[in-house]
Amino acid sequence: MRDVKVGRAHGFRGLGEVLVSPEMRRLVESRANTAALLYQALVAKQTGELARDVQVRTRIGGPNRDRWVASVHVGEHVVQDLPHEFGYDRNGTEVDGAHDLDQVLRMLARFT
Repeated sequence: MRDVKVGRAHGFRGLGEVLVSPEMRRLVESRANTAALLYQALVAKQTGELARDVQVRTRIGGPNRDRWVASVHVGEHVVQDLPHEFGYDRNGTEVDGAHDLDQVLRMLARFT
């Protein structure tokens, strides 16, 4: 068995470099865009506001701020986003929430 040399001197990037690379950002952003599209397809469209108000953002984050992370923002400009997702209607009556975001996460888990 022979030794395998790993490191910048041998042409290999370290894990830290890979986690902040442009390629990793594209990969993370692509997965978040998939989540956004799944949400837009799932969410009820009585007015269409929630489906239109979905944004994907990437940033350097993680516990040590050492990797690309993405977030999907839904309904930042829509009043009914939380009641729709978790329950309650406009009159304050408790109704079943749609839990669309939870469904999206389950679907994404199947893709990996």
